[in-house]
Amino acid sequence: MWLQEEYFNRHGIDALLPLHVNKGSMFLGPTDNFSPNKIFFISFEWREGKFHPGRYAFNYFRPIHNGCRTHRFFESIKIFNLHSDEYEDYWVKLNKGNRFFPITSSYQVQLMAWSIFLFCYDEWASKNGLHDLFFETIDPLVSEEKRMDLYEKALLYLRNHYPSVYSNYDNQVLSKVKHYSYWAAKLIGNINTGWPDDRV
Repeated sequence: MWLQEEYFNRHGIDALLPLHVNKGSMFLGPTDNFSPNKIFFISFEWREGKFHPGRYAFNYFRPIHNGCRTHRFFESIKIFNLHSDEYEDYWVKLNKGNRFFPITSSYQVQLMAWSIFLFCYDEWASKNGLHDLFFETIDPLVSEEKRMDLYEKALLYLRNHYPSVYSNYDNQVLSKVKHYSYWAAKLIGNINTGWPDDRV
């Protein structure tokens, strides 16, 4: 734990600060109306250095349309490293100019992960006559509560009828949001301050 975090924790201060974590991830999109073809998925992790200071390794991904054909759901579009002081500045500067917005709620994260899965399995779902079953789960005109209910039913159907496909969803997509950084989404959503240094 960094000294600043330790101080705030000790005194019970609820401040929006970049957290130093071993692993994290987040969805970012150009508007608050997210779609898989416009979303960025950010993954980052702390790597200790044997002969140099540790650093954070960042990787930006985008979903691949019909990626199931090649068993690849994401393509990496940018990789970079940040030292701890650069890491803090990165989060503070990330959303400068309101160009990108984070997904902030657990329901939204689950629904985006599901939307990405359907984006990667679009052709497969069509060939197997599943578009009608899945459509309302990603319809933005349907309430979030109803979409979550439909999502749970679709997930159960997938698990029972296409276990190998469900396994791909679990391993290729859900595993990536296991360490979703809600603190970072909250931080960015509050400061609204762009991609630092034109990294993307």
